[in-house]
Amino acid sequence: MELIYQVITQPGEADYRAYAKVHIKSRSGKKGLISVLAGVALIATALIPWARMGFSPLYLIPLAMGIGCFVADPISLHVLEKKLLESLPEEPIKQEFRFDAEGFQLRFRGEKKLHKYSDVEQAIETGKHYFLYLNRNLAYILPKADFAMGDAAAFAAFLQEKTVPVMQVKL
Repeated sequence: MELIYQVITQPGEADYRAYAKVHIKSRSGKKGLISVLAGVALIATALIPWARMGFSPLYLIPLAMGIGCFVADPISLHVLEKKLLESLPEEPIKQEFRFDAEGFQLRFRGEKKLHKYSDVEQAIETGKHYFLYLNRNLAYILPKADFAMGDAAAFAAFLQEKTVPVMQVKL
């Protein structure tokens, strides 16, 4: 098959940090807005009676829950970043992605993994990366700067045609 896009990369710390941010943001979505609204409601549930009737230890429960709604995503991001960075190999691993009309393959450590475009569950674009999710927790990281063949800017349209709509995420 004729090669359309080729990405040769060695993802490093900055790439994995971007992945962690995208992963948390893409998983939050509407849940993130609901979490913020719930946090505001819970904090109000604690503070309004506290202001009107004085302090009661019972007000600490909704107050703590409300604060928890606000800090859940930053804490999740910190934990995910830490896990990813701890799992990074000493030397970055060279990865080559080859995209043709039928699917794509990943070559690394002398192995080849073939994928059909239907294997992609979610595609995300940021200013510097594409992320191809094959399941809820596994995404391939494709830095735009590492496109060896094909136009990185046109890759989103190609992905959208072959896989799923490409979600735009701002970091």
